[in-house]
Parts: sequence; structure tokens; C-alpha cells
Amino acid sequence: MIAPLAVGESLAKNLKSLGAQSIPGMVSGLIDPAAVLEADGAFDGAVGVPYGFVPLQLNIPEVKRYVAGMAAAGANPYSSFAPLGYIAADLMIAGLSAAGQCPTRDDFIRIERGVTDYTAGNMLPGKISFAPGVTPDGDPAKCSWFITVRGDSLLPDTGPTCGQLLKTQ
Repeated sequence: MIAPLAVGESLAKNLKSLGAQSIPGMVSGLIDPAAVLEADGAFDGAVGVPYGFVPLQLNIPEVKRYVAGMAAAGANPYSSFAPLGYIAADLMIAGLSAAGQCPTRDDFIRIERGVTDYTAGNMLPGKISFAPGVTPDGDPAKCSWFITVRGDSLLPDTGPTCGQLLKTQ
């Protein structure tokens, strides 16, 4: 089974209710410990991958800062797309800071297009380049960081899984 979170949970629960012992699967967006608990064991053994950011179960200062900041604001840090908003805000702040006082839109874009090693303060599993490369807007992400569900726990792999970009022409 390969499915987004809501579909994966529904499918896994239904298969479990029909007597399936183990439901191997890949569930995109599986980052929230509450979703694992709610699934009542249906996700055991499933592999998940966040939407482009590091697992929020990592015990690193950047993740702790993000989770604490979201919690202080009364927001769920494990919401599937909340980390992407955090990363987008970080990128915008970095670009505006680098563009200097009173930057124009063109200044901002020019500065961002020069970034070849963006990590969102280590919230991304690998560096991102916004300089023209594979596309005029930069290169696609080359890394993902996988999580495996064991019982009621989300266990991140020891590191990201990265690949190489392939030339298609």
C-alpha cells in the first residue's frame, strides 16, 4: 500500500478489521504521533515520509525550537504542512535580510536565485539550490528522511536517504 495519511489510515484499519496481521505500506505525511495512536496499531510497520522536512522526532536543537515555538503559539507542530510554512517563512526572512534595506522584488528574487545551499536551519534533509540548474528555478530536493512505525512510536531512520539527479535529455 502506498497512500496519503487519511487514505492509508482508513485502508490499514479496514484491512486490520478483516484479519490482516501486517499491512506493509508507505504513508506520505505520517509525522503526527497522535495519528499513530488513533490508528490503534494499524500503522505498525508502515514507513512514512514527511513532506520535505526532517522528522520532528529528531532530538536536535532546530526541531526542538520549531516544536516549542509552534506549541507556544497554540498550534500543532505535527500538522502535515505546518513545518513547510515555517520553512517558507525562514526562507523569506533570509532572503529579505540578505537583500538589504528597501529591496525590490527583483532584488529579492536575484538574492534567492544565488542560494545554492539552503537548509532552513537544518529543517531540511538535504541542501536545496535555487540557482538555475535542472530547472530555471533550481534543483529538486535530492533527500528524504524516512520514519518507521513500531507500535505507537515513530522512529526516524539514522539519516536521510539521498539520490542523484538524472539527466533526462
